[in-house]
Amino acid sequence: MYLIVMGKTLPKRPPSLGEMIRKIAELGGYLGRKSDGPPGPKTLWIGLQRMKDFALAWTVFNSGGGRAKDV
Repeated sequence: MYLIVMGKTLPKRPPSLGEMIRKIAELGGYLGRKSDGPPGPKTLWIGLQRMKDFALAWTVFNSGGGRAKDV
């Protein structure tokens, strides 16, 4: 997830839970503007669904093809 959203490899110190929630929310359409409140459940749900799709694609592309099992 970090590689896809941030475009770089995972740092030595893992990101905080708050930072990861914000990044998942961004995948769900959260803009994070100054006046915006915290991300809501619908935004997080959409972000988690997109993460599942990314994980599935990652599995397929790293396995050399074939069908992927449920992630």
